[in-house]
Amino acid sequence: MKKKLLISLKMCLLLFVGGMKVSGEERYRDYQELAIYECEGKAGSNTGTYERRWKRNNWTNKTVISIHGGEMETGTSELAIATAGFHPTTMKPLKGSKHAYYLFESTLPSGENGRLHVTSTNFDDPIAIGIIQQSKRAVSYHGFNPKGFGLPDNAEILYIGGLDDALKETITQKLIKKGFIVQSPPSAIAGNDKRNIANRTSLGMGVQIELSTPLRNSFFTNNTISGRKESTTPRFWAFVHAVREAMDTVKD
Repeated sequence: MKKKLLISLKMCLLLFVGGMKVSGEERYRDYQELAIYECEGKAGSNTGTYERRWKRNNWTNKTVISIHGGEMETGTSELAIATAGFHPTTMKPLKGSKHAYYLFESTLPSGENGRLHVTSTNFDDPIAIGIIQQSKRAVSYHGFNPKGFGLPDNAEILYIGGLDDALKETITQKLIKKGFIVQSPPSAIAGNDKRNIANRTSLGMGVQIELSTPLRNSFFTNNTISGRKESTTPRFWAFVHAVREAMDTVKD
C-alpha cells in the first residue's frame, strides 16, 4: 500500500512540474487544463492533489456544490454534503429532502491550495456541469477572507449572490432569522455571470453563498481536513437547516 502511495505521489509531482504555468491570476485556465497537470486521487485516499465526489439527482431538481472544497475554502465541502441531505461524518441520509451534490476537494497542505483554484465562470468539469444542467436550482458554497474586502479579521458574515432571486431571497430571510449576518455581495463575488457554474441550471440561474473564514471556523471544533466532518457545531446545523428549509420552500 505504501509503495503504491509513493508511486502515485511521484507521478503527481512529475505531472505538476510539467505543468508549471500561469493563466491570468490563476495557474489553470479551467478544470480541463487542471486535470492535465494535476493528479486526481480516489475519494478518501489522499493519493492525489485533488479528489472529486458527487451524487446525481434522483430525488429533486436541486443541486448543492462546492468547487473549492477540501483544504481550499475550508468547510464548504461539509456544508454542501449536509445541505444536500447527508451527514458529513457517515454520509447517511438526513431527515427531509435529498439533493444532488458535487465536490471538488483539494488535498494539498495549507498554503499550496491556491494553484487548484479555478474561478466559477471557468469551472468546466463535464460531470459537474452535467449534474447542474439536470437541475432547475442550485446552491454553490464558497469561502472568502474578510481582509480582502476591507472587513475586520473576525467578521462572521456571509454574502448571497447569483441569479436565482427567489431562492436567494428565501435563503437570506431564513438565515437572518437564525441570527446570521447577511450582506449584499461585492461585485467581484456576486455570482451574476451566466457562465458561473451555479447559474448553469436548466433555468439559467442559481445561488452563490460566500462565507467568511471566521464564520466557517465557528462551524467546527476541529477545523482540519480529517476533523471537520466529525466536529460540526450547533451553529453549523442551524445554518444548514436554514438553507435546506429555503430550498424546500422555493418550488422547482
